[in-house]
Amino acid sequence: MEIREPRSGDIPSLITLVLGVYAENPSSMWFTTTPSEADLRDLFEKKLRDVAGKVMVDVVAEEHGGIVGECEIVRGELNVGIVGVIVKRGYRAMGIGTALLNEAERRAKELGIIALRADVSKKNRSAADFFTDLGFELVKMPGDPRKPEGTQVFERRIQ
Repeated sequence: MEIREPRSGDIPSLITLVLGVYAENPSSMWFTTTPSEADLRDLFEKKLRDVAGKVMVDVVAEEHGGIVGECEIVRGELNVGIVGVIVKRGYRAMGIGTALLNEAERRAKELGIIALRADVSKKNRSAADFFTDLGFELVKMPGDPRKPEGTQVFERRIQ
């Protein structure tokens, strides 16, 4: 398995990955409706520009020539990175999500990000367990009208 920055040629595989994860568990992502392929293409093209401009971190896991996971860290307020991790069904519980997060965290530290935050739906127990197992702590946050109801927030300082 190779962990690396995404390339423009990865966009079709990334679209397939996101649509697949969304189809099996819509609560694992924050889309309000099923995203279109065109919207996802625009999103990933923007991500590539933001990674090149050192505005965010994005890494993918490639296995047997295909993209099987992605981790993004977007700089938020006070140099806190907002984390998103997805792994294709059939490749979960194999350490891919952890490897993605570890590499993304290393790169985020180089950008001056000092802590990581993951917003997780209460319905997504596997994601809550994933972040807890990696040392993230559930933090109490005042109600944020920008976040969907039922959002749990996990944080961890970068080491």
